[in-house]
Amino acid sequence: MRLEGDIKMKKVLIAHDLSGVGKVALGIAMPVLSAMGIEVSVLPTAVLSTHTGFAGNSYLSLTEEMKKMIAHWKSLDIRFDAIYTGYLGERAQIELLAEAKEALLNENGFLLVDPVMADRGQLYRGFDAAYVKEMEKLVAQADVIVPNLTETSLLIGEAYNPTLSRSELLLDFQALFRLGPKNVIITGTERGPDIGASFMSQSEARLSHEFAPKVPGHYFGTGDLFASIVTGALVHGASLQEAVALAINFTSKIIESTYEEVEDVRYGIQFEPFLPELSMRMMRLAYR
Repeated sequence: MRLEGDIKMKKVLIAHDLSGVGKVALGIAMPVLSAMGIEVSVLPTAVLSTHTGFAGNSYLSLTEEMKKMIAHWKSLDIRFDAIYTGYLGERAQIELLAEAKEALLNENGFLLVDPVMADRGQLYRGFDAAYVKEMEKLVAQADVIVPNLTETSLLIGEAYNPTLSRSELLLDFQALFRLGPKNVIITGTERGPDIGASFMSQSEARLSHEFAPKVPGHYFGTGDLFASIVTGALVHGASLQEAVALAINFTSKIIESTYEEVEDVRYGIQFEPFLPELSMRMMRLAYR
């Protein structure tokens, strides 16, 4: 379907894992980006019975299949307007994406890296210091990175500090820029009772923030939701500030709705009722 202005649909490749139960990763990114008017393609990195918030989940790595998929796409010269990477379960997957970036992106395409590897001061199960070093190589190629505070501390080799001062936060941004990315969004920064994201472009060097009221609890998939909305907004031509503001606005509303209405948050955040509104916001952005 063509909309007003006959604008060609943007194409985004998502490299992320798929959980059979529990709305995280591809289970969020695919419907969210589709609702934002984007043609979605996927490079699944692993298949799980549930995400790791449930005990005893099954796990199947797809590293070898990823190699075959990328090779096939290269043979067909299939390219994308953006690549969004999330959970990469092995160092070999990071290396694979770093090598494939140039062949899979359109001339003006961008790479957004969400370095999914840690939270609340701890590396996720199965990851180690060698994995962090490998992730630095992908971060170096990124146009945008979206680490949380824990991932930030690991990437720059500093101790985890959940309550950074402005001067400490600026030092963290400078350290991340030295790794190579053009734009940095650090999620989970706080201001009084509010939580949100702080962001900066290397070209402007101006620290900015977007915050929303903090909601009690821990909600699986919120980082995936945030990164997906940022990716969708940027591919439609939004500025970094517009993309972060949109992502914070919707993530906050969805977390609040989940807090009020969902009994077992392991099954994921209640984002589906908000997709029509997100779609309308994107339509106005894309055709402004």
